[in-house]
Amino acid sequence: MKLSVIVAAYNEEKNIHRCLDSLVHQTMRDGLEIIVVNDGSIDKTAEICDKYAEEYDFLKVLHITNNGQGMARNRGIEEATGDYIGFVDADDWVEIDMFEHLYEEAVIHDSDMVVCDVHKIFDDEQREEDVISLPEPASSIDIGTYLAYGENNAYSWNKIYRRELWQEYHYEKMVYEDLALIPIIICHCQKISYVQESLYNYFKHSHTTTSSYKNPRLFDIFIAYEKLMQAQTEYKDFIVYNVAKRLLRNMKTAGFKYYFAECIEFINRYTEVFLSNELVKKDSAVCSIYDYIGMQTIPNRLIHLRSVSIDSFKRYTRHYEDVICDSYEEMFRQAFEGGGLIINDELELSAPYGYLRATHSFVVNEGKGCISTKLMGFVKESESIGYIADCLKKKDNIDEQKLKNVEIIMDY
Repeated sequence: MKLSVIVAAYNEEKNIHRCLDSLVHQTMRDGLEIIVVNDGSIDKTAEICDKYAEEYDFLKVLHITNNGQGMARNRGIEEATGDYIGFVDADDWVEIDMFEHLYEEAVIHDSDMVVCDVHKIFDDEQREEDVISLPEPASSIDIGTYLAYGENNAYSWNKIYRRELWQEYHYEKMVYEDLALIPIIICHCQKISYVQESLYNYFKHSHTTTSSYKNPRLFDIFIAYEKLMQAQTEYKDFIVYNVAKRLLRNMKTAGFKYYFAECIEFINRYTEVFLSNELVKKDSAVCSIYDYIGMQTIPNRLIHLRSVSIDSFKRYTRHYEDVICDSYEEMFRQAFEGGGLIINDELELSAPYGYLRATHSFVVNEGKGCISTKLMGFVKESESIGYIADCLKKKDNIDEQKLKNVEIIMDY
């Protein structure tokens, strides 16, 4: 086999026809195998894929227990026999000559990887665009330049890879599994070729995991960033610059407000790395990441009475400290000494709360000037803690004017 194309599919009965039709009709007929890994679908995906396998002898279907896209791809890689490997997501499709074009480029130039451009279809926004990876096509691109400035560089599916690259690497069970892995594989290539054509069609719709910013699984993006920042490679400076760009893009995306505190804390964990990176320093836009260095966030300490359940908060965060108290006095003492969220009532959250922790300190206003003490957040040694605790003890109303550096939150 020359090329193995792996399709991981889970509950894609509405889109899988379009994907598989684009693959079985590829102009590359000789030496192409298509491996569809049905990841435990509970709709008609499995039945549809089996019908394709009956009709096309170069397409095989593997049925596995649901374990996530990364694990399904790993299973496909185990089964692959091609000299090169490519990936297609089950809700996307490719141009009819994509794999012939990329494979010919790989053979002619003895490339470890061949990259093409992406045509993006934003279903909810009813718009489309071609995203060009680099200014010029090339038989051998500069790998550092591609890591730092190339578009589409962390996607799995707009590329084909020499099969040997996958002997050492595999996907992990997480969201953003591409981001955690593909840049690392790029670093270990000797030659990458680039075809400047939009041969891959990426269908971005509202039902994907990454389109729902309230989904706590999106915390995996910080695992991916950690892996990139820890990578030991000669291209480390380029990867750090790429992570800085991505973080800034996240922080400017409205939906990512739910993870804003985590973004700030990540930047502060890697302050020295970002400060010493020449590519970041020389880029007037990317060096704005320095504006967040030293910025305080409310510590992710969940402070509550023993009788108050905080299951909702635990569901929408990671790496928290659970501080259980036996009295109001102890709660406020803990908040003063270490900062954190005071949860004074059982509340049901529907999203991560990083935007709350990104404030200096806050209390909730329930309307008509009424300050609620159901949920409050404080940085360490906040001057307002003592005042609020004293008001609660005396059963006095809380005067907003006396809350120094405390944000009044109307909607949480």
